[in-house]
Amino acid sequence: MDDLLKKTQILVTGASGKTGKAVMDAFLKKGYLVKAFVHSTKQTSKINERICIFSGDLTSSLDLSQAMEGVTAIYHICPNMHPAEVAIGRHMIRLARLNGIHHFVYHSVLHPQIREMPHHWKKMRVEGLLFKSGLNFTILQPTAYMQNLLAYKPAIMSDGVYAVPYNGQTRISMVDVRDVAEVAAGIILNEDHYGSTYELADDDICSQLELAGKFSAACRRVIAFREIPRDEWRHTMVQSSMPAYSIDALLRMFEYYERFGFIGNGIVLKALLGHNGRSLDAFIEEFFSE
Repeated sequence: MDDLLKKTQILVTGASGKTGKAVMDAFLKKGYLVKAFVHSTKQTSKINERICIFSGDLTSSLDLSQAMEGVTAIYHICPNMHPAEVAIGRHMIRLARLNGIHHFVYHSVLHPQIREMPHHWKKMRVEGLLFKSGLNFTILQPTAYMQNLLAYKPAIMSDGVYAVPYNGQTRISMVDVRDVAEVAAGIILNEDHYGSTYELADDDICSQLELAGKFSAACRRVIAFREIPRDEWRHTMVQSSMPAYSIDALLRMFEYYERFGFIGNGIVLKALLGHNGRSLDAFIEEFFSE
C-alpha cells in the first residue's frame, strides 16, 4: 500500500463497541490513521491512544460533518439495534457525498432482506440508499459473532449450563469478529472492492445442542443445554432496563432463528482473507477450555 494511502484518515462510527474496536485495531496494524466517532468521552477508556477521538451524536448533521473533516474513507457501524438506523444512514450518506469521501464501507448484517427481523430490515434500507448514492461503497454482511458466546461463559463455567431463548435444534452460522476486522482492513483503501457486497460467515454450522457438546469438550465436563422460555427472557430484559425496541427486535430474531435457522457460507470470507477463517472449534478452545 502506498505511503500516501497509509496517511489517509479513516472515520469509524460505532467505535466503542466490539466491532469498532476490532476494526480499528486491524486498521492500526496496517498503519492507517484512524478517527473514532463515539457518543461520549466516557467510552474512550479502552480505545488505543494512537486513535483520534471525536465525541458526538450520530443523529446530528453538524457533528457528522465535523467528524468527516480530513477523512477520506468511512467505516460506518450503526449502534446495535438503533431505532433510527435508517435516518442515521441517510445523513451519513448525504454528508459523505458533500465531503468528498472516497470510500464508504457499511457494516450491515447477513441476510438483511429478512423482514421478520426489523433490525435486519433497517440495514437493508440503508443498503438501498447506498445503491442510489453515487458513492464508492462496499457492504459487509457478517453473521452472528463467535464473541457473542462469551456472554454465556459465566453460566457455562459456574453452573455447567448453556441457555438460550430458542430450541436446541436451531442452527446458526457464526464468524469471528477478528476475521471481519481483517477483511475490513483489507478493503477499506482498496478501490478493487468498490460496489461489492460480501457475506461473511464461517463454514461450521451447528445446532445449539451440538454447541453445548463443543463446550463440554472444551471444559472437559458435561455442559447441559437449556431452552429459556421467551416470556422468561422478556421479563429478565425488562427488569434489566433493555429498551423496548431492542427486546421486540431480539424476540422476533429468536423466533426466526428457531423456525428457519440463520445459515451463511464460508467461501467469500476465505477468499477475502486469503486463508481459512478462525473456526468455531478453535474459538471455543481458546476461550472456554479448562
